[in-house]
Amino acid sequence: MAMDKELTFGDLIRQQRKNRKLTTAELAVLTAVDRTYITKIERHNKLPSMAIMYKICDKLGDDELFKKYLKIKYPTMYEKFEKDLALGEIGFLGREFREIKAAVEKIKTEEVTPKELKILKDRILFFGSSVNRSLYKLESLIGQLARFKKLQSNLKNTLEQKK
Repeated sequence: MAMDKELTFGDLIRQQRKNRKLTTAELAVLTAVDRTYITKIERHNKLPSMAIMYKICDKLGDDELFKKYLKIKYPTMYEKFEKDLALGEIGFLGREFREIKAAVEKIKTEEVTPKELKILKDRILFFGSSVNRSLYKLESLIGQLARFKKLQSNLKNTLEQKK
């Protein structure tokens, strides 16, 4: 009896890409990276930078894949992210903003390593994308509320006309 092989992170990306009926070349064009880089990610489990991974997940339309990436590459950030999701999105964004602001202030007064600088850049990118997703959700909710208000108004007018 054959055991099912556990999917690697690269396998998950390949699976999502194929589900979207994209070739490696097409995904590469969409994410502005070389096709061979996509192949390295899929075949050799190379973990890209957060910026590249965000682009890949965005083009594949898979937020869960991005969470898995965070869990593997940035476990501490992932833990904070999961904890804050439980508390609510705004709590996460507020705390992340304060932490990023403090890190930027540290750069002004202290020497930081190139690695620390790269991690901060990745956090800022992730923060920006989180803010954008939150704004999109908020705009969507506001649109739904406006439609509900219009429906309520129409129902009220209809009832008044029937009286």
